[in-house]
Amino acid sequence: MAIKVSVILPSLNVRNYIEEAVQSAMEQTLREIEILCIDAGSDDGTWEILSGLAASDERIHLCRSDVKSYGYQVNMGIDMAQGEYIAILETDDYADVHMYERLYNEAVVYDCDYVKSDYTLYNTQSDGERIFLRRNVLQADDLYGKIIEPVKYSAVAADDNYLWNGIYKKEFLKKNEICLAETLGAAYQDIGFVYQTTIHAKKALYVKESYYCYCTDRDGASANSGKGLLYAYQE
Repeated sequence: MAIKVSVILPSLNVRNYIEEAVQSAMEQTLREIEILCIDAGSDDGTWEILSGLAASDERIHLCRSDVKSYGYQVNMGIDMAQGEYIAILETDDYADVHMYERLYNEAVVYDCDYVKSDYTLYNTQSDGERIFLRRNVLQADDLYGKIIEPVKYSAVAADDNYLWNGIYKKEFLKKNEICLAETLGAAYQDIGFVYQTTIHAKKALYVKESYYCYCTDRDGASANSGKGLLYAYQE
């Protein structure tokens, strides 16, 4: 089976979230995927959950990272990936079951370096109910649905800040030596990756649909640390 999309999931102590994240990859309507779970030494039961899921789906590949660095883990996954395109699914989030099929279909039709969708923020209330807030990647509607060279549009640099709501051609990443910073921890290490992809891409596409669900209320998440400006400056 030729792998169309390699989905990279970097994890560290996300026991309460990891199963939903991996299941959302396993249930994708695009079946020709591989699921690369790169764990950085979890000791809360995350690894055991991953092992159980891997036993039920041969597309799941487990790997341990000896460095506790989100960037290092994602770079490991990129090096391991056999797919034509690469996706990063953070392990406290989940993807709509249609996400990778729809983005991949658009990518191959137009031979895109990357394709991105809108996304949805969510938080879980004490009673288990989830509150969702849909967000646009770009504020300029006229940039959606057409092939663009991102570096020619200042709005892209201003608005597009995340890597997890898209897929990226592996050949494009390797040709331009695009990777993540390997600083310790998991704080805002996608900033450099996003800058590099928008600078080097010749053909990119933004689609208006929202396919990615981003958790906003996990304890320990860097976005909730109060140090966002410091982390962004460091990266």
